[in-house]
Amino acid sequence: MKIYKKNNINKKGLKAINFEKHVMQKAKHNTIIELLDCFEDEKYITFVMDQLSIDLRDMLEDSNVPLPEEIVKVMFKEMLTAVEYIHSIGFIHRDIKLENFLIGSDINDIKLIDFGLSV
Repeated sequence: MKIYKKNNINKKGLKAINFEKHVMQKAKHNTIIELLDCFEDEKYITFVMDQLSIDLRDMLEDSNVPLPEEIVKVMFKEMLTAVEYIHSIGFIHRDIKLENFLIGSDINDIKLIDFGLSV
């Protein structure tokens, strides 16, 4: 879940959150985090998304051994596929980094997240 406190958000920030929601609603691909639901009340805006286990940066930092080249190739292909897909539907992510790729139960289950800076 991603929770925004409304009392910390100005008009520009609210517009960015609504755009992030729009991008996530439009992006339907196996390499993109899925927005399952969105709740809003007077205090909070809450995005409910896929549950994934760890971001790619933490996984690489926590690993005691280097990943085999074949696995890295598959992971990198999935990352590039996510970026290619976002571009194909008319959006630019603008915050590509390891922390914005989450990994699910399988090393091949990599999803791009955090569309807050997208245009």
